[in-house]
Amino acid sequence: MNRGVTTLAFAVAVGYTVAVFGATAPTAQNTALDRDFLIQAVNGSYAEMQYSELADKRSDNDKVKAFANKIIKDHKDMTEDLKNVAADMKIAIVAGADRTTRDEVSRLSKLERVEFDRAYLKRMVDDHEKTITMFETQMKQGKIDRLNTYADKSLPRLREHLREARGLLDQVSK
Repeated sequence: MNRGVTTLAFAVAVGYTVAVFGATAPTAQNTALDRDFLIQAVNGSYAEMQYSELADKRSDNDKVKAFANKIIKDHKDMTEDLKNVAADMKIAIVAGADRTTRDEVSRLSKLERVEFDRAYLKRMVDDHEKTITMFETQMKQGKIDRLNTYADKSLPRLREHLREARGLLDQVSK
């Protein structure tokens, strides 16, 4: 393998911390903001997929289950896109256990029915609000065009998720 190229390794399992390693010395193109965005975007997608897989199993509400399945599908697609960007940037992403995600899954696992639905949907609202802010910041301040384009392309889907999560949260909170 060429020294200047690193491999890209993603764990198949979800809910992992991601460490990013570049094959070459950091350049002006590989800023801390861009690297942090890459790490947080992958971590966030994995966490949301893991919470949503739990929702698919634990929720009794068909609308919540449908939303969870949409999150799983969309975030898998988004992660694939991001994986391709990282590979083009010659950045390897190595997975390891994410304690925060495991702790949240454990907390959610102890809840049942409507209480679970509310907590899951609240998590989706909170996470998507933070994610949208992070993606908007990347678009405005990021130095790597491919990441900025990815953020721009992903924002409509993330905003749709937020809108749906808020609507469902309103419904289950009544």
